[in-house]
Amino acid sequence: MDKKSKKEGNGGSISRREFMKKSTLAVGTAMASSLALPQFVRPARASKRDYILIGRPNPTTGPLASFGEATPWVDNKVLAEINKDGGIYIKELGKKVPIKVKIMDMESNPTKAGEIASRLILRDKVDLMVFFHTPDTVNPVSAMCERYKMPGISLDSPLEPWLDGGPYHWEFHAFWSVEKDIVPVYTGMWEDIKTNKVVGILMANDPDGVSWSAVFKKVLPGMGYRAVDMGRFPYFNKDFS
Repeated sequence: MDKKSKKEGNGGSISRREFMKKSTLAVGTAMASSLALPQFVRPARASKRDYILIGRPNPTTGPLASFGEATPWVDNKVLAEINKDGGIYIKELGKKVPIKVKIMDMESNPTKAGEIASRLILRDKVDLMVFFHTPDTVNPVSAMCERYKMPGISLDSPLEPWLDGGPYHWEFHAFWSVEKDIVPVYTGMWEDIKTNKVVGILMANDPDGVSWSAVFKKVLPGMGYRAVDMGRFPYFNKDFS
């Protein structure tokens, strides 16, 4: 996403932040649709509390905050829509149950993401985990969902890094693939210009970088490119010399 304003149909413009909010709202709508599946929740817990509690590990602060800053805004919009008529009908309870969300800041730290997920499951007794934003959030939280048999729904993280942590039985994920979706975008641009077809790979030593570099190195030779990879650079490094 570039930093320029995006023009709307009415001739006005919205800021990058507002565009991110509107885009994320679409994700929130998908979340709301997924939540309409009663089998995802734990009716016994919801019955005792008289509401469904969703855990939301989120990168509110830290280097990934640009991903997570819209989460509270989106959640409030989605919850207002879901709860205005009483919530979601749970067949086992014979009634509609409202939804509440507990957002906890994982500070863009994968270790803390796992700790927060564990706390939400064991201490707060959430009925469902919903989490987005890069493998640093999605992978450790997915692992906790599997460990404690907690239903989880995740988005906004490439497919391959997520699959590397599998197999999964309790976690449900939807997003694009590096090999099938991202590589064609890059190579589609490269094919428009004349080059020597030598590609340098510069990626971080994190789940994204490890997985992306492996996919590019696997796919590019078959397309006539030579990949030059000097290895992964330290996470959050600012010196690329």
